[in-house]
Amino acid sequence: MDLALQSRLLRTLEERSVLRIGDNKEIAVDVRVLAATNRDMHQELTDGHFRPDLYYRLNTLTLEVPPLRERREDILPIARHYLVRYALDMGKQIEAFTPKAEDGLQAYSFPGNIRELRNIVERAVILCSHAQIDLEHLKFDDISTNQTKPAPTDESLNLAANEERLITLALERVSKNQVKAARLLGISRDALRRRVDRYNL
Repeated sequence: MDLALQSRLLRTLEERSVLRIGDNKEIAVDVRVLAATNRDMHQELTDGHFRPDLYYRLNTLTLEVPPLRERREDILPIARHYLVRYALDMGKQIEAFTPKAEDGLQAYSFPGNIRELRNIVERAVILCSHAQIDLEHLKFDDISTNQTKPAPTDESLNLAANEERLITLALERVSKNQVKAARLLGISRDALRRRVDRYNL
């Protein structure tokens, strides 16, 4: 938030009151604030992007959560949680990940942290038509494993066919809502609309 808004937030926290737009009477509030960031706050303070007085007002207790790649013991339990959730949402009888899929999950760096893990699992549930999710259902951006990847088949090299299938599945998953489908696929709505027009979906 910009510095002017930071100043207003600080005033609210200090005086424990708010003034609604169009009103002329302060309203007392009793709140607790949980603030989260992925930025280096000391650098933000040094660069003048964050008010020191607000920082010290908020910084009563700090909890640092390491990125997912630094707590790999959490990857599979979280992935299994989302597998159960999305399989139930989609009415699919998917019970587990195969050992290869689990190895793939634990080998991936997850630059997008839990949000990326959630999207990978949701997409895998969409693509999977078996009782278990296999490595082929997990679409990683940059998986680094020591395993030799199988040579792609002629069918897998057909980018357009796979893209059309994935877009169709995503649209079915969200009842043709293009905004939600674009979010699920990790692309903009305009990019999705162009592909929908291209494939006459």
